[in-house]
Amino acid sequence: MATSMNAATARYAKTPLLVFPTAAAAGEPTVLRSLVLPNAKTGEPTTYLTQAPRDEAPNSSTAHDGRGDLVLFALDYAPSETSAFMDDVVVSDASVAVVTPFDPVFLLLRLATDRAEHHPVLLDDLMHDPSFPDLAHLGNHHAAHLHRLLATYLCDVVTSPGITAYRLAPTKVRYFLIAKAERLAAHFASNAADLYPPEPRTAADAVRWHRRAVETLSEWVASRWITNVLLAHYQFPAEKKPDAMDALVQAAIQGKNTGKRAAGTNVGNAGLAPKSMDAVV
Repeated sequence: MATSMNAATARYAKTPLLVFPTAAAAGEPTVLRSLVLPNAKTGEPTTYLTQAPRDEAPNSSTAHDGRGDLVLFALDYAPSETSAFMDDVVVSDASVAVVTPFDPVFLLLRLATDRAEHHPVLLDDLMHDPSFPDLAHLGNHHAAHLHRLLATYLCDVVTSPGITAYRLAPTKVRYFLIAKAERLAAHFASNAADLYPPEPRTAADAVRWHRRAVETLSEWVASRWITNVLLAHYQFPAEKKPDAMDALVQAAIQGKNTGKRAAGTNVGNAGLAPKSMDAVV
């Protein structure tokens, strides 16, 4: 039993786990292509995955309309100390690659802010950067879809015979970010309703869900948009600071836990490795 357990552990430890979204695995086989694009928040090189064009029609409108997962974010989760639970086996030092749906509007917002904030630019110019050659690949294969996203959510379209250019429209960006925050807040509220017994929702609950939505978006959007648009729109009340009694209670709990750990060491448990409390989900 121990031998088979060790063999299973070694096998999983050497093979990263790749988790795909349900939509990518449903129906026909999905071919994913790796791209290195600027991070939507920081601009740093980040690995993304995108679906390969279908039916050799990369620019057809029918191939892309309604698809919100044009770009998928790939996260390689491999910290020095972690564990993963798979097939009843705890795997130490697991390397887990997680692929999750990613709204390409976040990436386009970054690009448009950098290059189209003051003057109209062409799509080719918007997607061209010597530091990110994969941007050109993305634009070539998804031009129709990117045009629709830019024109709908982020930019004013400036046209002349044979030329289509884009200029960042702060009003459109504001509408997009607030609408996204509202959808996220509604999602969080719905999850809470599923987990807990039905009860009347208060104004404090609404503030909590919207604050969480803004915090989530702050992982994908530059801080200037979070501050100037979302925080300015919602005007969250200041969070309650812990009073003196809260501080005393927390200090007492921390001291009690520290005493327990010290006592456990004194009775001969020093040779036992502590259980890992971190799990990759």
